[in-house]
Amino acid sequence: MKQYIFVFRVFILGLTVFAGAAQAADFTLTPRKLAFGNQVVGTASTSQDLALKNTATGPITFTLSPLSDYATSSSCSGAVPKGGSCTISVSFSPTITGSSTATLTVSDGVTSIPVALSGTGVVVTTISPATLAFGNVAENSSSSTSTVTLTNNQSVALNLISASSPNP
Repeated sequence: MKQYIFVFRVFILGLTVFAGAAQAADFTLTPRKLAFGNQVVGTASTSQDLALKNTATGPITFTLSPLSDYATSSSCSGAVPKGGSCTISVSFSPTITGSSTATLTVSDGVTSIPVALSGTGVVVTTISPATLAFGNVAENSSSSTSTVTLTNNQSVALNLISASSPNP
């Protein structure tokens, strides 16, 4: 009985397969970045608006990603018609002091557009420096003058009623 041995040579060709075709965005969104600056902790900023325009061939519905420290609302109710526009409002309500960044993602299931958000949570007022050191001062004499800066981090006036030393 004869045995035949077959040798197969396999050549791998560098082929690239592209699944699907590139799709145009279904909507535009401007701007792509919102900066809220300083905001007192526990209060909401004035809202800033994003403009959404439907560029798809038919109506679209969209979702907004959930965020902490940032709230969203929309003038869009239900589907946005072909060629239609609406406004998405964003406000910043910090819960702690310090820098807060987030990305709001607006998506219709086909197109997702990120919007960079930033703001800084601040306390109502700050005093700098927090302590003063006068060293040894002889009785019935004066120390050198020191400056204390009180900063109002609110958008409304601060009424300073009095300032005093704990040791009169």
